[in-house]
Amino acid sequence: DGHKLFGGIGHKKLLQKLQDQVDDPFLSQESSSNNKHVKIVRVVDDSDGSLVAKEIKQTGSYTMTVQLTSDLSVDVPVLVEA
Repeated sequence: DGHKLFGGIGHKKLLQKLQDQVDDPFLSQESSSNNKHVKIVRVVDDSDGSLVAKEIKQTGSYTMTVQLTSDLSVDVPVLVEA
């Protein structure tokens, strides 16, 4: 846990990976009318509860909060391994 990554993992990469993993048209990039509100609103480092400012820069467990609509969000666990 806590090994530095060569590059960072930002919100765009995290959202793309979620879209690849979840086979749901709501998250599909092709369906822009559905996903225009879908965004990551925060990422928390599970080891200490700190907010990740811009990019994940080390291995470990994280929780990202994904806003699906203006009034609906979900917490998604993220495991970053080297």
